Amino acid sequence: MVSKIVEKSLNQTFWNLLKDFSHQIHLARKLYHVLGGLLGIWFFYFLSISSKNFGYLLFVCSLGLFFFESLRLKLKWINQVFCYIARPILREKERTKFSGMPYYFLGTSLSLIFFSPEIATLSICYLIFADPIASLVGVRWGKLKVKDSRTFEGSLAFFMTCFFINILFYANGIFFLFGSWQNSFSAMVLSALWATLAESVSGGMVDDNFTIPVFSGLFLMLFSSLF
Repeated sequence: MVSKIVEKSLNQTFWNLLKDFSHQIHLARKLYHVLGGLLGIWFFYFLSISSKNFGYLLFVCSLGLFFFESLRLKLKWINQVFCYIARPILREKERTKFSGMPYYFLGTSLSLIFFSPEIATLSICYLIFADPIASLVGVRWGKLKVKDSRTFEGSLAFFMTCFFINILFYANGIFFLFGSWQNSFSAMVLSALWATLAESVSGGMVDDNFTIPVFSGLFLMLFSSLF
């Protein structure tokens, strides 16, 4: 009887430690996600080049990253070195599949190339801030499953973060593209909702690091063309 109680206690302790470790890795990934995006913004202003040219630069980087990802998955020793170095931020499934980094560069680069600077910046901010906040909320407080590991609470946090970002952009005159304040408010709500849907349906072959900035920017571009 005593041995069973001790065994149960040890098992519970082990799984609690494993869960805490998993949360620490998740937090490290999201901090890396945000800091990487902010570093990209700083680098953009430091170079003082057009958003389109910066997009071309990021697109070349994305091609290089896709090449490296393909190479490491074919050569075991490169993958082992990469997994060791990137272990604080690497998902378990990314040890044998592409990581999210090349999609991150691809999504942001295409946004900068094909959308106006205002729309591209806004859609990239969704990716930088809303995605990690939604993920952290979903992991910490998520109860209602929506799709795979996504939760209703995480999706709601994503929507609210996007809408808050829209308010900040509106306060700085970004949503002037949509004419009246009624049109601007509609764009703020609908763009946040559309970005949330883009994040929710991603998965499998389509990474949310790609869908969030590209689909959000596409919606904003089409919506602004109506006014």
